[in-house]
Amino acid sequence: MTQKRARRETNKFIDYVDSNCKTRTNNRWNKYTFDVDKAYSYFVSLPDKGKRSVVSDKIWNKYPSYCNSTNVSSRRMLGPLIAGVVNRISYSSISGFDVLLKHSAGLFASETLSNSYGSQRIRAAKRLSTSPDVRVRRRCAKIVPVSYLKKMSKDSQESVRNIVINRLGIDNCSDLFLNDNGNWIREQAIQHSDIDSFDYISFIESAILNLKSYNSQDIQRGVGWRDKTVIRSILRRMPAEELLYYLDSGKLDEKSEEIISGRLILNGN
Repeated sequence: MTQKRARRETNKFIDYVDSNCKTRTNNRWNKYTFDVDKAYSYFVSLPDKGKRSVVSDKIWNKYPSYCNSTNVSSRRMLGPLIAGVVNRISYSSISGFDVLLKHSAGLFASETLSNSYGSQRIRAAKRLSTSPDVRVRRRCAKIVPVSYLKKMSKDSQESVRNIVINRLGIDNCSDLFLNDNGNWIREQAIQHSDIDSFDYISFIESAILNLKSYNSQDIQRGVGWRDKTVIRSILRRMPAEELLYYLDSGKLDEKSEEIISGRLILNGN
């Protein structure tokens, strides 16, 4: 089925549920109530090709799960209805749910993961781990086997990478995040890596240069605290003979000066 014909199937589905399955209310928080039974009946009446066309359409990527804005078309407010339909399919239509597991995208995929279990959920998460929809990838990062997480550690969204870290434990995967774009993630990776496993010299020198570039007002506002954290972490662990080259870093941060003094005293005894 061509993409143009597939979109036509999706538009027919949206036209039907938008016209026949929602009722306007006076509730300011929930503008519509939805007839899940009617929408479900329409969906399961479609041939399998029609079902696949609807649930796999790119239109569902980033489609809102809930929307109450007056500036948004009512056709973008069907999130709660989609959730209800997928839930009903999960226990009422084996063939319909099989289509969702194998072909759903975006909001349909997100709701499918919420209504599946065990091995079927894992298979769906594997398929969807590279979904364009970050909501889906976040769910997948919590489900897929550990072997998939190294690839997901390179995800463009920091929220997905944080889930990977939470599952693996930063001590077990710090090497994957030493050059992460996220400041907090990179800082955690530096703190939890063995000092001889990364180029700590370049990290501490970069942090020192950053700290020197801030004026006193910046420092008072707390700017540079991440750089201070990196400097302190490396000063604690770098070889004592190299510590001597960074004595001046103590002038930039009282805690760093305390660490340097403590280590020099220790090595003198």
